Amino acid sequence: WLGAYVFSCVGIIVVCGYLIKHFYEVFFPSDLESRGLAVCQISNYWNCDSTVISSLSNISYVPIASFGLFIGVLFLGSGWSRNVRVLQSLYFVSILNMLGCLALFSYSLFYLQSLCPLCFLYYLFSLCLTAFYWCQFRFSIKPYLA
Repeated sequence: WLGAYVFSCVGIIVVCGYLIKHFYEVFFPSDLESRGLAVCQISNYWNCDSTVISSLSNISYVPIASFGLFIGVLFLGSGWSRNVRVLQSLYFVSILNMLGCLALFSYSLFYLQSLCPLCFLYYLFSLCLTAFYWCQFRFSIKPYLA
């Protein structure tokens, strides 16, 4: 489980790093050739550009992948704690993250009618993290708030 946990955290960090880079290449290109060239341009259905130019891709030109990067760093840094309260709080955050993933996945599927392959990878990595914590805390989803 530990290897899958670290792999998921690092995967989230790498995917979000690329998505942030791609966002700024699309909205603020440094030259004409960099705009629209993406590793994840597979087809009209599987591409990052449709997701990046959508209205939910950013908040005041801050890509939402920045929040995913924060999640990845938070989980990688805090997941080693032996404090049950910290781990329960991470579990709660992983559930909130997974709910956000489900909402964005639905938005991509039904409204945009295309999927970003790297966003989909992020959803899978998030699912792995949530499953990791679910196996530890099946019956308690409350965070420590004191």
